[in-house]
Amino acid sequence: MRWPRRSAIGWPQPDFLPRVDRPPPLAWLWLVCGALVLAMAADDWLALDAARSEVRQLTDELRPAPVPVAARNSAGPVPAGALEAARTLSRRLDHPWRAVLEAAEQRAADDVRWLRLEHDGERGDLRLEAIAPSRDAMRETLEALAAAPGWEDAMLLRAAETVPPAPAGLRFELRARPLLDPPSGSGAPRK
Repeated sequence: MRWPRRSAIGWPQPDFLPRVDRPPPLAWLWLVCGALVLAMAADDWLALDAARSEVRQLTDELRPAPVPVAARNSAGPVPAGALEAARTLSRRLDHPWRAVLEAAEQRAADDVRWLRLEHDGERGDLRLEAIAPSRDAMRETLEALAAAPGWEDAMLLRAAETVPPAPAGLRFELRARPLLDPPSGSGAPRK
């Protein structure tokens, strides 16, 4: 029979209990490294938070203060050209574009495929580009669009045979000016 060993504090340590060893020296090194990594991450987070608050403060300083309504209206008279430009823009924005474009699509021959729509804001013209399988389909589309309510001055700008990657037929471009005042109930365009 073996006699139990005595620990440093004087208590006996029997053989059936696991022996408690001191942690290896590398464990202390890992603990110190982990603590340094956490300290650096906390420092980065604090620096990021400080930078965000500085950006927020600078943004608030640069944002103009709200101007009272009375101060906005006391700026003086509006130039006549600016007022007319605002009315023109408002009239264009209020125009029923969806109805005009649907009318153009409905007036097109069945085989015509629209490729592009380009609106010239200065003159109010619309340039429409399409591919038609034949000259007759192109002509029908142009004539139907010229006769459609809500459109005026529809004219063919160019037409050319398509090149091989595109389907066979004619690629054409036309220009039309939509009426900015909606047509009256009679269905005829106003001039």
